[in-house]
Parts: sequence; structure tokens; C-alpha cells
Amino acid sequence: MPPKAQNPSVIMAGCLVAHKTLLYFAIGGGSWQSLLMTQHIIFGNYGNETVGLMRWAYEQKLAEVYVVSVDTGWQAKDWQARVLQGEDLAREYGFTPIRLQPKLSFAKLVEQQGNFPSTQYQWCAGFLKALPFIDWLDEIDPQGQALLMLANRRTLAQGQAALEEYIEESEHFGERRIWHPLFQHGQAELKALVAQTSLDYLSHRSLECDPCVNNVPTDFKRLARADINKTSKLEGAMKQPMFSPLAYGDGNNIEQVIQWLEKNPQSDTLTPIDMGCGSPFACGL
Repeated sequence: MPPKAQNPSVIMAGCLVAHKTLLYFAIGGGSWQSLLMTQHIIFGNYGNETVGLMRWAYEQKLAEVYVVSVDTGWQAKDWQARVLQGEDLAREYGFTPIRLQPKLSFAKLVEQQGNFPSTQYQWCAGFLKALPFIDWLDEIDPQGQALLMLANRRTLAQGQAALEEYIEESEHFGERRIWHPLFQHGQAELKALVAQTSLDYLSHRSLECDPCVNNVPTDFKRLARADINKTSKLEGAMKQPMFSPLAYGDGNNIEQVIQWLEKNPQSDTLTPIDMGCGSPFACGL
């Protein structure tokens, strides 16, 4: 009696499992069981780092890649165009772009909290980014098996000099595994990755929140008038400055801060990432 013919769908499924398993071992290894149906989730904002990571993931032929960003309601005047370009690039690579909305925008959160976030109390990232991202993760990945990919790099900031490639169980993301594929990439390597995309290499961080409480002097110089005006309006409504007067010549609003910096040029001694931005919620990336 001839052997029973194999179901073609079973054969194809076996090939798919084998392909995913081999791919996983090729990019870093780990528990093969957890990678059979892995979702790769890039969390970022379409700055240089995120775009470079997208290109890297495309070159590695990673399967089932999502690129997740958050609309904070406080983005720079022209940042939406960059986001749309980044989402188009994701689709071109076969990835799925996801844009999340927090329950409250930055301005509404400030009104609810009764004050602006500060360099000491940076509550904004948790409300604006972490909560909507974790809610989304719990919907698509209830078992916590997804592999989260962040574009942090050791050379990006002094505080990341000891960054590891993996965080096995991140307390910030429901004990999910974090992967920093570009952790050893320098500036030249990042530029080379971005150069292979259709997006420009930026001279600044991503501007999903602009201005940021961690602004450095250079950030104030490039602020668009529309972003200065929106900040002035919110400062007026709150009857308090967004930036500490002690740090900027007793300036009591953003206009006075900018005027003081024009008369008293300052160099950037730290980056926003050093001041807390970008870790662990991809701010500025």
C-alpha cells in the first residue's frame, strides 16, 4: 500500500517554522520555542535612530515587524511630515506602522497635573508613551512573547555607555524582552544605515515632543515660531514657566528664555538622552 500523501499545508507550515527558527539563531539566539511566532516591535519616533534601526531590520529580513510611534499632541510644527515619511518607509519594507494616541495630549496632561514636567520629575513619558504602548502590547501580545526593539546606542549618550544588547525581562514593558540591535553602532554606522533610506539624516533628535523639558541650548535655537507660541499659550494658561528660571537667567517664560540665550550663548554640556530623555520609552529616538 503506497504511503499516504502529506497535506501540502502541513509541509508549508513546517517550512515556515524551520525558516523562523533558523532566522532567529542567525540574529542572536535564545530560546527557540519563544521565537517560532515572534513579533518584532520597533518602538520609536522616526528620528535618525529609529530610521536606522528600521533599515537594519530590513537588511536582516526580520519577519512580522511593527513600527510603533505615539502622537503626543506636542510635536514640532513640521514633524508630522517626518512621521508620514517614516510610516511610508515601514510599508515599503513590509513592516506594519502603528500610531498610538494617549488618552490625554501633553497640554491636557499639564492642566490635569497642575504643573509642567521638569528635568527632576519627568512624568510626561510615562503618561504619553508608556501607558498607550503597554495597553497596545497587552492587546496584541497578551502572553508577553514579543521581542521589543529599541534604537538606543552606547555612543548616543554618556549614560548609555554600558548599554547591553538585551534586557531579558524589562520592568517597564511587562517583563518582555528588549533588544538593542544597534547598541555598538557609532555615528558613522548609523548615518550609513539612514543614507540607504529615502529619509534625510537629521541634525537633531526626533521632535515628537517639542519643546521638551530636557531641551538643551541648541534646541531653543531651532524652535519654530509656532512651537514657541503654543508653549507661551500653555504657560499663560498655567500661570507658570515650562523651564526653570534658575537655569535661564530668571526667564519667566519661553520668550524670555530664548532672549536670554541669545544674549548669553551656552554650549550643550549634556544631551537630552543624558538628562533622562529616551530611556526607556524611546523619547528623542
